[in-house]
Amino acid sequence: MLEILRNNGYETEVALVPTTHAEKDKATYGTSDDITFVRHAVEKQLSRGKNVVLVGHSYGAIPAMASCTGLDKVSRQAASEASSVIGVACIPGAIPPPGFALVNMFGGNYPPFYQVQDDLSMPTAGKGPLHLFYNDVAEDIARDHVRLFKSQSIKVPKDKSPDVLTPCTQIPIGYIICTKDNAQNPTIQASMVKTMAAKGLTVYAEEADSGHSVFISRADETARFIRKIAGETGIVTGFQAHKPQ
Repeated sequence: MLEILRNNGYETEVALVPTTHAEKDKATYGTSDDITFVRHAVEKQLSRGKNVVLVGHSYGAIPAMASCTGLDKVSRQAASEASSVIGVACIPGAIPPPGFALVNMFGGNYPPFYQVQDDLSMPTAGKGPLHLFYNDVAEDIARDHVRLFKSQSIKVPKDKSPDVLTPCTQIPIGYIICTKDNAQNPTIQASMVKTMAAKGLTVYAEEADSGHSVFISRADETARFIRKIAGETGIVTGFQAHKPQ
């Protein structure tokens, strides 16, 4: 997907957040560290005069959205800055209410798909990652991606979520609801879109007939969706427009 975006004139950068990619003491990092890391990466691009579209997948939507405080166009123009965050694309993203912790969903325990060791987790237990994340991806490609997995600090599912909506009040949000998602219930995804709209955010959603890793199984369409959120006109993504119930 990144290559497709680059071929259409976009610069891309992957924020390798410390809760997953820190080389030392990874278990000491939490969600707030990821937010700080993403914000630093965004500010670096803004300082170059570049507008930014943040793309958050699953948990990645939390540090993406929470990092946007004061980086919207209105706030940046008030500070005499020309560049800003012009959109956030969640493909799909976790958008919990403030104070929510993932372990709350499981009676204070880790999710059943977590394999925990040395305060680090891997999503390889239970029905396994092929079922959770890659149910509509060719098995050989899915297994290649599983081999790239990195552990995550166990602080993340324990951390209480920050307010991710207020920082994005002035920023358009795009959301891909994945209707075959085994990792994140599609009904809950639609509910999160409804909540954002009810809170006054500008949110546009489409539905993809895909599993959790839509950027793999439907890479072309996902890239077009991101371009649409970036402000390109006349783009037909290939997904279906979401019609709230």
